[in-house]
Amino acid sequence: MTLEQATCEASEAVAAGNFEQLHRALEARAAAIAGIPVTRESVPRLKAALEAGEAIARDLRLLKLKLGIDANRLAQIRAALTTGLGASRHPSISCRG
Repeated sequence: MTLEQATCEASEAVAAGNFEQLHRALEARAAAIAGIPVTRESVPRLKAALEAGEAIARDLRLLKLKLGIDANRLAQIRAALTTGLGASRHPSISCRG
């Protein structure tokens, strides 16, 4: 897989929230970067790869934030649902006849 293909796949994986695909794409990206010799001709390609990596990292931070917000919402919903399931604190027994 080329560096550009791996970068594109990593970006798509972050957008989809597919962590297995992201892992594979990042491994392929690292291997592709390691295989590029550092020459004057390769510097623009490596610079573009670095910028794309920063964009992927930024998208990952946003995904992490979104997942944290969603987890908190789910916890609030779960807490609201479970508080209504317990026995009432004040039983309503009428002693008037």
